[in-house]
Amino acid sequence: MLAPDTQLPRQSAQTRSVATDESKPGISEASIAAAFKTGDLVLVATLCSRAEARLQHGCGQALVDAVKSRNTPLSTSLAVVDAWLGESPEELMVGLAGVVRLVIEGLFIEAVDLLIRLQDFHESADGKARIASKARELIGPAVLRLTLQQDLDGVARLLQRLLVLEPDNLEWRFDLANIQVETGDYAGASENLAFMLYDAEYGDKARELSEEISERLRLANYSEVPLERVANQFMVSVM
Repeated sequence: MLAPDTQLPRQSAQTRSVATDESKPGISEASIAAAFKTGDLVLVATLCSRAEARLQHGCGQALVDAVKSRNTPLSTSLAVVDAWLGESPEELMVGLAGVVRLVIEGLFIEAVDLLIRLQDFHESADGKARIASKARELIGPAVLRLTLQQDLDGVARLLQRLLVLEPDNLEWRFDLANIQVETGDYAGASENLAFMLYDAEYGDKARELSEEISERLRLANYSEVPLERVANQFMVSVM
């Protein structure tokens, strides 16, 4: 598993250098096969990502399988992803395999962070659509697992990161607002509900939840139970 302070390596879209097909050195099938025999998957990724399209597809698929497999150490899988993106960030297959592996390991926020990194490299509608599709694919099992663990804060953090990918996704924003209400983050919930108060689909539900927030705040102000405001939340004050 990743240590808590482990950061996924990021590369600026402005500073990366993407080699064109013309500038790629001649990588042969034999050299890729020899690299596979050494067991050095990072070397394989470096060579494969520089190869012509025909070779790249075949060895890239082998790398996808290796990155997803738990037989490959997670640190190696992420190093393979980083090596691949350093040479061919426009090719999504190995990067998306890294997302799948992080989900398998239960590292959902790190998986979304990798999707955000992939999105940094892609301006095309097709690339963005594939990344968004993977985000929607992972959210179901992620939310379910975190909910079963009663980790509402974890669900909220996950939704906040997903909204970096799709800030206009009102379904995720409304789900986040609901969780923020439950955890007492009324300011955060109100900020998210403001995005959808007049939306045809979510407007009524958003206004209803806003009224619930107002009612909770009124009760907090007049409650005989001593409450203490901590940041954006109200906590029962224990004397």
